[in-house]
Amino acid sequence: MPTPLTPYYARKNIERVLPYLAAGFQELVEKLLGALDNDGRVSVAMLHAHLFPAAGSASSANASLNRLIATVNTAAEGKGIPLQIAITKDKKAGPKGRYVWFEGDDTPNILPNTDDLKAVPAAVLQKDQRAVLVSGRPIVLLTFNEHETRAVEKIFAPGKTLDAKPVGDGLLVSDLGVHGGMFVKHVISRQGRLEAQSTAHRVLTKLEPCAIIAVGIAFGVDEKKQQIGDTLIADQIFDYEGARVNPDGSITRRNRTGLPDEAFLARARQLQHTAKHLPTLHIGTLVCGDKLIDNKAFRDSILKSVPEAIGGEMEASGIDSACRQTQTPWLLVKAICDWADGLKNKPTKAQDQALAATHAAMVVKALLDFGPLDPSPRAPVPTIEDLKRAEGKGFNRDAKAQPVSFNDPFSDPRPPDAASGEEGISVLPYLHAWAQDPE
Repeated sequence: MPTPLTPYYARKNIERVLPYLAAGFQELVEKLLGALDNDGRVSVAMLHAHLFPAAGSASSANASLNRLIATVNTAAEGKGIPLQIAITKDKKAGPKGRYVWFEGDDTPNILPNTDDLKAVPAAVLQKDQRAVLVSGRPIVLLTFNEHETRAVEKIFAPGKTLDAKPVGDGLLVSDLGVHGGMFVKHVISRQGRLEAQSTAHRVLTKLEPCAIIAVGIAFGVDEKKQQIGDTLIADQIFDYEGARVNPDGSITRRNRTGLPDEAFLARARQLQHTAKHLPTLHIGTLVCGDKLIDNKAFRDSILKSVPEAIGGEMEASGIDSACRQTQTPWLLVKAICDWADGLKNKPTKAQDQALAATHAAMVVKALLDFGPLDPSPRAPVPTIEDLKRAEGKGFNRDAKAQPVSFNDPFSDPRPPDAASGEEGISVLPYLHAWAQDPE
């Protein structure tokens, strides 16, 4: 009877099937493997977002997923490989309640010698530790005023004092921890398109993130359909600074429209339809320019050219310009704090901005909690349970490495001992010493 596989054995087995799949299916399988949790499962909802972000509907994404499963299972059966992709049969459970996993052979011929593990003293041996697998490149959140910064710190690192650290080129970076299996960093930028473009460019150069998200506040355009605190997510950006101003004062579009990342937008639509605990979400076009608009006539002149706009802000097109050069995914999530109607400096200004910034940060947190944006294939790493079930030997006793600090994510590896001529220190003796005295 087939056995549910851990991520390690799922990869070891699927590697035997991949050569018999077309390139497109190979890519989808790699993404599926990267999305598996520690138990070797992944929800159908996450696969819809990761594997088929361009699907027009849940039924279309389901059809694509079923086609992938059938293709892999047919290829494995045809080659006599004991592997299949399984899916929860109860369709009434919905995308969030249904899961996909691998079943097959969990006893490949690999088993490290565990004598060194047995040498760890019983008094310090940890048997119940858990870990979270994280993707390598970070997500970077950009904020542009103090309310946005406080909101991000409150939602992503509650109760913690964050120390920004320099990484070069005038960039200061705060570490917000791991969220949704991704390292999340925070950078503060000055306001405006050009400042945001400059900051995003330095972030891309120094941190090489897998995505950039602008988090903060914006103006709304329709008090009848929107409220203070409603969150706006841009699916395209109109930069009115590059538009043509006609003799009659009207504005005509003539520049490129910025397009945020579709995988993020698929998550946003999922939240818009299903999340009951979040602020109201609006997804659509946002206008962008350097002007801090607080004039209804000027605002309305822009909206005549972009009647589909749901709001406006000052940074998105700059971020788009920077990310376009490196093809880095980006997203804009900002909540309504005013209406750009001449009443921006009302008594509740600070309160409204704080509420909007908090709501935007809450939505970003929910977007990241779906899991890694684009899971990279992980090198197969066996767990202790994997090793117990395996046969044979293959243990490296002579591994060398450079230790780093677990407490300081910005620390560099310790330099090798030049006098010894070695490239690093022996791993196992170092781990034994650390187990005796972790300090």
